[in-house]
Amino acid sequence: MNFKKILVVQTSFLGDAILTLPLIKSIKRNFPKAEVFCLVTPQNADVFSGNRDISGIITYDKHGKEEGVSGFVRKLREIKRGCFDVLISPHRSTRTSLLVLFSGIPLRIGFSDSAMSFVYNRVVKRDLHIHEVERNLSLLNPLNIGKEKWSYDAELYYPEEAKVFCNNIFEAYGVGSELKVGMNPFSVWPTKRWPKERFKALAKRIIDELDGWVFIFGLERDREEASFIEGGEKRIINLAGRTKLKELFCMVSQMDIFITNDSGPMHIACAYNVPTVAIFGPTVPEFGFSPWRKRCAVVERKGLKCRPCGKHGGFRCREGHFRCMLDISVEEVFIAMKRLVDEGTRRSL
Repeated sequence: MNFKKILVVQTSFLGDAILTLPLIKSIKRNFPKAEVFCLVTPQNADVFSGNRDISGIITYDKHGKEEGVSGFVRKLREIKRGCFDVLISPHRSTRTSLLVLFSGIPLRIGFSDSAMSFVYNRVVKRDLHIHEVERNLSLLNPLNIGKEKWSYDAELYYPEEAKVFCNNIFEAYGVGSELKVGMNPFSVWPTKRWPKERFKALAKRIIDELDGWVFIFGLERDREEASFIEGGEKRIINLAGRTKLKELFCMVSQMDIFITNDSGPMHIACAYNVPTVAIFGPTVPEFGFSPWRKRCAVVERKGLKCRPCGKHGGFRCREGHFRCMLDISVEEVFIAMKRLVDEGTRRSL
């Protein structure tokens, strides 16, 4: 097969975008002469920018400036101008399927459970028993690319300015060669958040017992909770709302250990092969979105009949007890983290 231009469509959340990167790496590995383009949201464009396997990025602000029919038509025209040979879409929404339907691209590959799956002329069964990385890679099956030719690497690039930002942070706070622990206590979904009081207690143990530094990552809206966890402790550095996405990539890459709820930053840490402790509450690893690297641990409360309660979690516990998170102790998470530390952390890049 001699493809010239391939379009990969992924306009979902940050974590989904990162989990598409191994697919892109595998496409370029098997079709080195082809140009690979990505259709993504503006918020996630930096996930793909700077990637040597990607020839171009098309942004689709589907919930902003390009929302509605007129924005859809403009984006469709842009895709048609690209004259793509192949479209591969891990994204399964109705809007994506409509773009696929009218794109005019000869070979269209998607999942069989996509909305309006008939718009694809090659469909792949989405195996719910494997990781999302492998599910995405299975979209290569119609191109006769077997597992032996897959890549599981997710490469996130950041510029020199991001390195300068990181170095300035370390210098400003006097961070040396001590253990650096990244902490993401947040999520869009409240039920996916382990209590902030426990993150605070965990951070104190990291400082007192491991002589470590704790870096809190989050968005501007998370600053109040991050400040609570920080609590005036000199060895806790609150970066919530202070990093752009590329700076976040760089900072996470410098961590020795990363502790996180089930959220996008968990996948950033995995992309850099940073040993990760992931706390799962209403969701479960069996959904296929757990850390996919070997040096990782999942802490969860098994045996609850109400768990999982949804694909993404929710805004409140339906049962009113929130045991999936409240039953996870600081001791459990600390032990999981300490085990990774004792195995030998991957020191800063």
